[in-house]
Amino acid sequence: MLDEAQLAAIQQNEQVILLFGPNAFAGDVTAALDAIEQRTRCTSIVLTSHEQLPEFQSLIDADRLFYLSCGDLPEYDLDALIEGARRTNEPEETGELFLPADDLRRIATAESVAEIADAVERAIGNVIDHARSRCLLFDREQQLLWSPGETNEEASAAVGLVSYIVRTGKTPFLGD
Repeated sequence: MLDEAQLAAIQQNEQVILLFGPNAFAGDVTAALDAIEQRTRCTSIVLTSHEQLPEFQSLIDADRLFYLSCGDLPEYDLDALIEGARRTNEPEETGELFLPADDLRRIATAESVAEIADAVERAIGNVIDHARSRCLLFDREQQLLWSPGETNEEASAAVGLVSYIVRTGKTPFLGD
């Protein structure tokens, strides 16, 4: 829990990145955000235990978390998440994407979001060695990841490997 001096120091800033954990409790995170968000825009990264994950659902539903992790994260991943949180209000940088002409043609001639998603999935499969590919779309306004080919398949952009990549722009180190 944050004391009055910590709250006062945080509230002197227009925007902050908060890291809660390890083993953070949803009630403590909620109370801190309630106190801070009145004057300061917060981007919150939470490290909690597996048992506590369900308690964070209301914070996820209200889009109050930038990222939620079950357990500790390696320093590399934390650094990437913090850097991603810093960039949340910066304009997006676009890089070149090198895909075969047939894949680009299929994407360009798609007539629906579902056709585009299917073409992107195929393009991914043609470019990388994979067991399976899946195209998830990021709804920035609602902060949701969704797949057009799967009905009612939505996930918060605050949880999971795909959301880590969306938030940081980096591929996580998965080890050997």
